[in-house]
Amino acid sequence: MRFTSTIVALSLSAFIPTAFAQTVCGDVNLRTAKSGDCKSFAVSHFVNEDPKATIVKQDTAGKAAEICDHLVELQLVKGALELANGACHQVAGLTADQRKAKLKPIVDLANSKPNLFFVSKNPEGRKGDLLNAFLANKPFNANKKDAQVVAANSYLTQTRAGSTSFAAQVDALIAKTFPGTHPNVATKWSEFLTFAAAEAAKSQARLG
Repeated sequence: MRFTSTIVALSLSAFIPTAFAQTVCGDVNLRTAKSGDCKSFAVSHFVNEDPKATIVKQDTAGKAAEICDHLVELQLVKGALELANGACHQVAGLTADQRKAKLKPIVDLANSKPNLFFVSKNPEGRKGDLLNAFLANKPFNANKKDAQVVAANSYLTQTRAGSTSFAAQVDALIAKTFPGTHPNVATKWSEFLTFAAAEAAKSQARLG
């Protein structure tokens, strides 16, 4: 989730941050990638221009409003770092510069090319809605946007192998950088994918 950009001949608008707290361990910026990074990295596009369409198609170029999306969401990385007796506990006594330096490899990985994709606005938005419901442990309301929910899950399904591997890489780096911690990015990501698939199945059933 998300940087808003409208693609017109592949030009990108200014970076617009999301609402979630983007700092971790007090004052370390977790979101460092900008919308232009998706362009400079030449990331894949997952395109769905029709709000009633239930799939996204992978392409090399976009033709409509798109979001530069962190596939494995930064909220999950933040949560793993902030676990009790976790990474943030270990850096609590360091200076701001020392905390930033210690966390930099993890921040860089979370914002790297393998975790960035351009995604059409509607399915990306529903992915964010699904994540918010999952993190809040609340029932999900598709708000009569069932096709877009199914399309969001289409994106998650097509990228599942890569995202699962990437989440495990983040955990491994956190554990290596902060010995004795037990990060849970991969576990939470797997649980989220299961949650999203279940909600998409309900949406598909309502669509008939």
